[in-house]
Amino acid sequence: MKSLLNFIGILVIFCSFIACENKTAPNQLPLFNKYIFKIDSNETQVDLDSLAQAPYQKLCNNMERVQLPLYRILQGENYRLYLGVPFHTNVEKLYKLRLQKLKGATTYQQNGNKHNAYRQIKVDSVYITEYITQIGEESLIYVCGMSTDSSLYNTVFAEEKIKNRIIQPKKK
Repeated sequence: MKSLLNFIGILVIFCSFIACENKTAPNQLPLFNKYIFKIDSNETQVDLDSLAQAPYQKLCNNMERVQLPLYRILQGENYRLYLGVPFHTNVEKLYKLRLQKLKGATTYQQNGNKHNAYRQIKVDSVYITEYITQIGEESLIYVCGMSTDSSLYNTVFAEEKIKNRIIQPKKK
């Protein structure tokens, strides 16, 4: 009986250690493959209710052969960032599908390769930035910023700014 209690005690301590090790800081959003998305100090997470998801769903639904479910929404001052997790695709394929889906949008900047893609567009009166990147061997993350303020293209929505918010796991 005593050995069983010792075993349970050790198991509880071990599980606590593992749980503490996997937690992230409050300004970090865990992705997958141990990657992290850095949350700016002026941003808060938004509940994934249907009203909050509506702009993302309008922009990202109905793409052939690709799923782009919404993972998280971050609200900043005069903007929202939507983080999606693409399935059944790669960066190049998703980038091309997004081009087809957004016909008629005014394009301000775009570039892409097999590891990441970036685009600044305007649809109606909304300024949109899309960033797609590979994280890990086969996983992707899709970051979509939306605002009515075009000045965010050069700040919050700048390619380097978004790229630097995705933090790779430290190699041991």
